[in-house]
Amino acid sequence: MTSSEKIMPCPLSVAATKFCNETALIVSNKALNYKQYDQLVSRVANNLKKKNIQTGDRIAVVTELSPELPVIIMGIIRLGATACLLSPRLPARAILEYARDIDCMQIIAPGDTRFEKLSPISYEDILIIRLHLIRSDDVYIPYDTCALDREATVVWTSGSSARPKAVVHTYGNHYYSALGANKNMPFEPGDRWLLALPLYHVGGLSILFRAILGGGAVSIPEKEKSLAENIIENKITHLSLVATQLYRLLEDKKNIKKIGKTLKAVLLGGGPFPKKLIDKAVAYELSLYRSYGLTETASQVTTTGRADYPLKPDTSGRPLEYREIKISEENEILVRGVVLFKGYLESEGLSAPFDSDGWFHTGDIGHIDSDGCLTVTGRRDNRFISGGENIQPEEIENILCQRDDILEAMVVPVANDEFGYRPVAFVRIKDNSEPDKIKITEFLEKHLPRFKIPDYIYSWPENTDTGELKARRKFFTDEARRRSG
Repeated sequence: MTSSEKIMPCPLSVAATKFCNETALIVSNKALNYKQYDQLVSRVANNLKKKNIQTGDRIAVVTELSPELPVIIMGIIRLGATACLLSPRLPARAILEYARDIDCMQIIAPGDTRFEKLSPISYEDILIIRLHLIRSDDVYIPYDTCALDREATVVWTSGSSARPKAVVHTYGNHYYSALGANKNMPFEPGDRWLLALPLYHVGGLSILFRAILGGGAVSIPEKEKSLAENIIENKITHLSLVATQLYRLLEDKKNIKKIGKTLKAVLLGGGPFPKKLIDKAVAYELSLYRSYGLTETASQVTTTGRADYPLKPDTSGRPLEYREIKISEENEILVRGVVLFKGYLESEGLSAPFDSDGWFHTGDIGHIDSDGCLTVTGRRDNRFISGGENIQPEEIENILCQRDDILEAMVVPVANDEFGYRPVAFVRIKDNSEPDKIKITEFLEKHLPRFKIPDYIYSWPENTDTGELKARRKFFTDEARRRSG
């Protein structure tokens, strides 16, 4: 640790003292308290050290959500190494390429036979965990401090770019992100947040840090049970969801009315939410918080408060503490603050894509109303020109999703000799039935000028489940070219 690093008391060690016997992790009705959590994290850090993992090393972690995973991630960070979190649903070739590009020293990939030749570290090598048993011979070495400026995690972007970018977060990024989030949406001892998002996505990862600062518990869902069943059986109070998850939750007619009995807050993020979906959730009296966030800002940038519903259901709320936003002359959303990432890791090294005043240009476009609330209207790089007219695909998608029979929509451009580009739409229909193109077009004509009406309306492709929370536009663009000949 160098003299220039900003040092603070280790938040997890502080939580182990402050919250001691409060529940930290819940798995299959078994609970691990904060003191035990802290002990296990120390064990992981010590065992990694015995395997010659050093401060500053990058460790690729490739695994689905498991009871051990939060402890493994925190153990890597406690050692001063970097947890590089990759989706196990990616092809093995891509995983190895991403890990090699950022100089990962080792890989943790339990049960994944694709990487056996690399001799990956197994869970058993660094942690034998039974959540209700802590061995009496465990040696507990407390960690009193941590460095805010030190690299803690690498998470890859999703959704907007053809190739994911490796985003480097410091511990300080995660710390201040969680601190501001908890001030807007308290997460306290006795509360339980269901980990319904993967930990290789910043929306899931950020929950671990909010719990440590607030004293709430993170609940690991049981795979064989539905989202609603996990909420009810584990008395969940907090939840983070993307639009598809909210839709499936509301469609669970058997359990939906029971869910609101324990839920205090449902954080919505990961893209747009159709108004009909929001209205339905409000009708079930779910306490919704809409947010706008980025991988580059360690999760939320803006979030609504309880007072914003039902008055402001279409915005993404105001900037949380430790964040700043402004709108450029081109209507691009700019962000800065202590939550802003360190930079992108590339094979050539670290790049810091900030302007001279420290602003990060997000590529998203939107506007801020008189109350300071942000509305996001799309991505600059999604916009295209058709016959001299600007077309923003998200505008068409939002209108398509106003139809009761359409669950998801994606609009992309295809080349056209006369107009340059024309819009093509993909729609996911309830029960996976074929879209009625004539009726959908008639519906769009009531809301949009003719030049924005898609030339073709295709059914949703079957092979879109890649483990990402947002569908990739490049996939749909390629699919549109293929179908349009």
